[in-house]
Amino acid sequence: NGDYFPALYDQEWGCTNGEPTGACMAEACKTQRCVNGRLYLDEKHKPRLFDARVSLEAVKKLTQASLAWQRNATPSFVTVGFHHPHLKWFIPEDLWKSSKLQDALSIVRPPLSNVPPTNAPFFAHGDVSIAGELRLLNGKVERLGEPFLRVKKNQKVGLAFSNPPSPDAQIEMRKAYLACVTFLDEQIGVVLAGLKNQGPDFESNTVVIVTSDHGFGLGENGHWGKSSLYEVDTRVPLIVRDPSIPQSRSRKSELLIELVDLYPSIIDLAGLPQDDILREAYEGRSFKTILQNRKMNTETWGRAVAVSMLAK
Repeated sequence: NGDYFPALYDQEWGCTNGEPTGACMAEACKTQRCVNGRLYLDEKHKPRLFDARVSLEAVKKLTQASLAWQRNATPSFVTVGFHHPHLKWFIPEDLWKSSKLQDALSIVRPPLSNVPPTNAPFFAHGDVSIAGELRLLNGKVERLGEPFLRVKKNQKVGLAFSNPPSPDAQIEMRKAYLACVTFLDEQIGVVLAGLKNQGPDFESNTVVIVTSDHGFGLGENGHWGKSSLYEVDTRVPLIVRDPSIPQSRSRKSELLIELVDLYPSIIDLAGLPQDDILREAYEGRSFKTILQNRKMNTETWGRAVAVSMLAK
């Protein structure tokens, strides 16, 4: 997306400094609901959002790639970078009111807690990404205080607010996050529909990988944000579709993958040549064998743990 959007394009606010569109936070807050960096947009503003523009541009790139493939089977590599559900949250009103979102909330309800797990080291805890003064849609203001270090037996054990968000506030923020994830899912659907429209020959020769760089705490262990070493932050989605490996379709695996495995896997799935020098440079390994082999287990895969590192 760097070729399409200007260098000064602000992904968080959705516009350049000089672009007076409804997707700009400053402009949109004049006519749309805007609370604590959460912007609730009506339907007409939805196409102006950054990720909506990215998905349409991605379809254009796929069309170009398809034409090159039709002419002389020229391969292409297209990366599509979405912003949501990263802060700030742009929430389309139609998704906010969706009944599906209410159903999803029933399974995303970590307990109200302001205490890290017993014996958790300080360095396991992450950033706090919500403001100490939290304003809700009903106008209520909750003062959470400043994040502080929790100390137990003279040992730092975590970072938390002195007053955790109320249950109502937690539900509102989790619902906002899920609405953003739903919006992202819609944009991925736009890209996949664009791929399908290129015709069966191109689609059947295209590998699709969907993943992310980190998770996000929604109140688990009193944690609101990212950059912790808890699983809610270190685990990311990984969805792989390779039409040449039909046995992998609609199948999930419990085996452990690290993000450093992405590069060698892409090389392998694309059928690109590799030499010993290149293989020695890999820090990860190709997970193609997991897609091919339904019986692959931890012993045959050879990885019992996944490593996550975080600078503190």
